[in-house]
Amino acid sequence: MGIFEKTQTRMVNLEATYLLHVLKLVQWKEKDLPATDHSLKCLIVGEDRTNFLERFSFLLAESNATVSARKITVHSVGEMKDAVALAHRDKSIILIVALESTADQWEKSMYPKRSGLLFYGQSEKFLGRGMAMCSKISHNRVRICVNARKATFKGLRLSPELLRRDGI
Repeated sequence: MGIFEKTQTRMVNLEATYLLHVLKLVQWKEKDLPATDHSLKCLIVGEDRTNFLERFSFLLAESNATVSARKITVHSVGEMKDAVALAHRDKSIILIVALESTADQWEKSMYPKRSGLLFYGQSEKFLGRGMAMCSKISHNRVRICVNARKATFKGLRLSPELLRRDGI
C-alpha cells in the first residue's frame, strides 16, 4: 500500500468516526421516526472506492450506537435517484451519505420534502449545494461543515456543541 492509499484510508477512517459522533449530536423528533422496535437505516450512495460503508458499519456495530434507542443498519445504493426514491417511501431512512462519486448526480431540488432526513455529502463538492452536512479535507484534516438552517428546516435539532464549532 502506497503513501496515497494509506493517507486516504486514514481520512476515511477519521471521517467515519466523525460521522458517528455527529449522529450523537443530532436529535430527531419522535414523529419522524418509525416505532421503537424498528431499526433505522443509513444509505451509502455511490461507488464506494474507499470502503466507507464497511468502516462506518464496523464503527456502528462496535459502539452499539443508536438514535433515539433504535439500532442503525447501513445499506448501499448505487444511484442518487434511487436513494432519494427510497427515502420518499421509507421513513426509517434517517441518514443518506452521498459519496464523492455522486457529486455530479446531486441537485438541491432532489432533497426529499420530508422531515427527519439528514443528507451528508462526503466531499467539499457538496458545499453550498443544499445538504445539511458535508465533509471538507484540508491540510490532512477532515472537517464536517454544517448547514444549520437546512438541518433545522428538516426537523433536526443540532446540539450546541455541534453548532458552537460549526462542525467537528
